[in-house]
Amino acid sequence: MGENQDNLAEHEAVQAFAGCARKYCTLVESHKSLEAREFIIRAAPLLAELYKCALELPDVEPETDDPIGKEVGHECWAALYSEIGSKLGKWDTYRTIFDPYDYDEDEEIFGGLSGDFADIYCDFKDGLTFFDSSSGPGIQEAVWQWKNAFRFHTGNHITSALRALHWLIYRDPFDEQE
Repeated sequence: MGENQDNLAEHEAVQAFAGCARKYCTLVESHKSLEAREFIIRAAPLLAELYKCALELPDVEPETDDPIGKEVGHECWAALYSEIGSKLGKWDTYRTIFDPYDYDEDEEIFGGLSGDFADIYCDFKDGLTFFDSSSGPGIQEAVWQWKNAFRFHTGNHITSALRALHWLIYRDPFDEQE
């Protein structure tokens, strides 16, 4: 396990991640009040910070075999996906690769910023809700959930989104959008 669960909530990396996840979730929750360009300009540095903070989370094991309950359901994910996708319009979908070391893969793969934003939000919001309302083993479960989601799912969404956002920020195509 490596970390004393009594001190885990006060661990610098855990506090940094929780703070960054909270900022990211707040941004996503306020997306309706922002124009597309402002949203992506605010999202890019938060995603970079979230990636850094997730890398620094301590390795812990869950205390139980029961996963954290899903507070953020499919309806929330679907609403975010639809709303952010509409906001970004034709700039939502981007080309990507799944495995950068699969040299035999010739098929084009497409990702979507709306899906990236929604998946990242849902993966980290559930742990954040649990983290904010727990102590001891509950904190450990939240940290494990964050680290595990990042390792196997969310980290890929963050890195893919950052590449697409970088292009949008520095090519500024939003004036062209119909």
